[in-house]
Amino acid sequence: MTITTRHHVHRSRSLCLVALLGFLAKVPAASAQALPDLTIAKSHTGNFTQEQSGTYTLTVSNIGASPTGSPVWVFDSLPSGLAATAAAGTGWSCNVGGQSVVCSRSDALAPAASYPPITLTVAVAPNAPASVTNTAVVGGGGDINVGNNATSDPRPSLRCRT
Repeated sequence: MTITTRHHVHRSRSLCLVALLGFLAKVPAASAQALPDLTIAKSHTGNFTQEQSGTYTLTVSNIGASPTGSPVWVFDSLPSGLAATAAAGTGWSCNVGGQSVVCSRSDALAPAASYPPITLTVAVAPNAPASVTNTAVVGGGGDINVGNNATSDPRPSLRCRT
């Protein structure tokens, strides 16, 4: 018959904690460079014109040292005056709803590589402001550096339709 006293239980827990901390001290800490690090770039072509379409291109890259996990997603919330009409890219599954676009995929992205770009088509409203800033965000995939997960495209100069 074994009788465990309160002191013995407390001591056992303390020894387990000390052993765990000792083990963790011997395990090298994962550096930010040993994990995936997603970035996103965004561009547009030409000027946007009221009552016409415009096109953005979004490219997701992994600048980290290991492949991404899944899923990886892109979110784009369009500014006032622009409405999403279509979004597509090889391997991407995209949902478009008014001023919001969400695209995702589940395949891994190797280090120093980029996924095929997403092409986002927008309708420019008749009353769109003269200048807008559009921001997109990438996430998921085991990304450890969220400080570089957003990009903005501040200059699709809007021209009045003549």
